[in-house]
Amino acid sequence: MLQASSKRVRQAMLSTLPEPESCQHKFSRKFEIKMKRLIRRNQKPVRSKYFTRSIAAMLTLVLFGAFICFMSNSEAQADFIRWARELFHDTAVYHFFGGQINKALPEYTFGWLPEGFSQEVAEADPDITIIIASDTDGNSFILEYQFMDERSTLTELSRGNLLSRTVTVHKSPAHFYSDSAVGASSELIWMEDDIVFCLSSTMEEEIMLKVAEHITIKK
Repeated sequence: MLQASSKRVRQAMLSTLPEPESCQHKFSRKFEIKMKRLIRRNQKPVRSKYFTRSIAAMLTLVLFGAFICFMSNSEAQADFIRWARELFHDTAVYHFFGGQINKALPEYTFGWLPEGFSQEVAEADPDITIIIASDTDGNSFILEYQFMDERSTLTELSRGNLLSRTVTVHKSPAHFYSDSAVGASSELIWMEDDIVFCLSSTMEEEIMLKVAEHITIKK
């Protein structure tokens, strides 16, 4: 009797809800950025035993090669100490080392943007700064940056297959991520002066690289 009544109540409640097709809510850009930050800070990749063994083997080779560079190149020493990256089929995780950084983040700005774009939003807190530039067609560039602090990690997630390749920004190695999912944005991540930068956009790689090259400290 109780089970039958609960089914009728459930059906009655469901019948009052609108059809899924009519629930086309567009979230604000500010909300989407905050959710993206939350996912990056809290979601951890699922690691199978196979992945764990593979990562361990790869890490051993990387450590051996890095040790050679470490002993012969002072710049390589600094880079190796500051961060390390783990790659999975749909996830990249950056870990940072070397202690906490207790100073204010510098103010950066877009030094160049494609025609029609303007910087419109800048949000800052003690841990991270976000700058947004957009045009009237709904295209945008989202720049996030923070110190490479051991208390934080940076996680790059993919809705499809995460494709990664190494590029250059300000003469330093950078990682360009593209996503096979339809409509997904690409992301460019690089490190500079104890700071990790992440530039997101649906624009072409060439344009994103040019925007990144012209990011400068605000005067």
